[in-house]
Amino acid sequence: MSHDTCFQRNTLTKSVHMSALPQELLLIVFSGLEAKSLERCGRVCKGWLNLSRHPKLWRNLCLDTWGNLPLLNTLVREYKSWRKLYIERPRLRFNGMYISKNKYHRKGENEGLYYQTYHEVVYYRYLLFTPTGLCYSATSFEKPSTFVPAFESVLSEGSNEPTKQTKEKILKGCYEIDETEGKIQVHLKSEKLLFSINLEMKTSNRGASQWLRVLHFASRKETDTEESAYNIAIDRYVFSTVPTQLLPSLRN
Repeated sequence: MSHDTCFQRNTLTKSVHMSALPQELLLIVFSGLEAKSLERCGRVCKGWLNLSRHPKLWRNLCLDTWGNLPLLNTLVREYKSWRKLYIERPRLRFNGMYISKNKYHRKGENEGLYYQTYHEVVYYRYLLFTPTGLCYSATSFEKPSTFVPAFESVLSEGSNEPTKQTKEKILKGCYEIDETEGKIQVHLKSEKLLFSINLEMKTSNRGASQWLRVLHFASRKETDTEESAYNIAIDRYVFSTVPTQLLPSLRN
């Protein structure tokens, strides 16, 4: 047996516990983790907790999310730390959908002289954003558990052929973000109308909930210059993660 073989064999059989690795190497490993994974690593032990809170890790996450270093350098003084900035500052999410549940009451038929029936109608509005600047919107009476798979079939042109009604519900458009003001301008197009939605990014419960507040909702014909504002009872879109194979493909 040669000397090289003995050296290779001894190297492979010798194990080193992860806690014995220097902090510099652990930082390299942790730098490839998402924020949720970093938080989980911080629950292992006190050493990992201190390492998972390293400013460099959270600074990189902030740069990957917003990318505007001069703005971030100003904001980090306000939030006191890079981790707190990443968790608490509102941001646009791409790993799910923004869903708005709405309802209104529709007058029904009279039941005798003294009774009038009313029906409560519940419907949903959906918004999906992609990192490439595209967005998709839909309005449907179907619940998310039913409508999302059909949404996926339309956008990915999957084997499950969606109905004509589902295709007509989904509008494609683009969006622009003002990171300084935390606002989003959405532009959508249907066969006859152009839609414009102004949104404000919001967060609550120390970053646990991400949602969009509706500031303005209007439409106009392509040949017109003036918009017609909608007086609709919708004030927010709440973010929800979606268990679908569609989202990873749209991130490319």
